[in-house]
Amino acid sequence: MQPYFFPYIGYFQLIKAVDTFILYDQVQYIKKGWINRNRIIEVNRADRIISVPVKHIAVTQLIAETEIDNCVKWQHQMIKIIEFNYKRSPFFDEIFTFIKSILSIPYQKISQLNSYSIQAIASFLDIKTKIITEDDRLNSVEIDLSGIESDENRKTRRVLSICERFDAQAYINPIGGVELYDKTNFKVGGIDLLFVKTKEYHYQQFSEAFIPHLSIIDVLFCCGLEKTKELLNNYELI
Repeated sequence: MQPYFFPYIGYFQLIKAVDTFILYDQVQYIKKGWINRNRIIEVNRADRIISVPVKHIAVTQLIAETEIDNCVKWQHQMIKIIEFNYKRSPFFDEIFTFIKSILSIPYQKISQLNSYSIQAIASFLDIKTKIITEDDRLNSVEIDLSGIESDENRKTRRVLSICERFDAQAYINPIGGVELYDKTNFKVGGIDLLFVKTKEYHYQQFSEAFIPHLSIIDVLFCCGLEKTKELLNNYELI
């Protein structure tokens, strides 16, 4: 999976569902995606975007190449925004110092921030999955995309090449991958394809109507560590 910025709980359910989780940043950085931004609750309103300023130079720029624009003093501002909007949350004292510690480290690239924060949160939630960011096997994967015109088939070939290099027997993807990947194509390659489907869930937020799938930041502040751990199991594999 691409290393997203403080992703929603389904992302961490996916990490827990597998033996090995690969943070893959050798793909194109997409503007207005979830690599440098996510949603949290804003007090007395609905949800709002928090984002990390990045230097987007070229359309073909990879996530791994995308630098954070540290000329903007974004970290202090983001910490203050999170503190203001969650200081009345029931688990503020339990969570804020942890989130602040992640956002207080100097980062040069967005993939560094995302990879570190994802691993830190997974550890905080006692997820035992091996998370890979740098690995000789990953760096040595040769992906031949010549002659493949379909974007869907190119993505399938890339995933199958990585699965083969890591001797995987199954590949698990978020539920959105149902529209992207075909189980038959994976079966031909000797790989079982499964999808993580988050079951319906609800917890108390500041907004009048519950807003699902916000950043894990919202779940942690509103639910606390123990209930968030319980929500990690609230999924099914299909």
